[in-house]
Amino acid sequence: MRQLIRSIRFDEEFAYWLKTSRKNADKIAKIMGNITQDGFFNFNKGEKMKYFPNRYSCRIDKKNRLIYEKTEDCIILLSCKGHYEDK
Repeated sequence: MRQLIRSIRFDEEFAYWLKTSRKNADKIAKIMGNITQDGFFNFNKGEKMKYFPNRYSCRIDKKNRLIYEKTEDCIILLSCKGHYEDK
């Protein structure tokens, strides 16, 4: 199992979901658990990002995606609000 590292941006966005949408916060927590077990996410159409090697995205809801990067030693959670095209 790889170490899970949360970026400052991810923590800020996750705090937003805890305040505004418990449903999204719960889904993010579930995704985080699956990522740490598998190293990547198959549930809910997780997919490798086209222009960023080792980065993956997973749909939280219609508008928001969880973005993370996989390295040999760890998984870095980058963001969980918005869509990667918004960044």
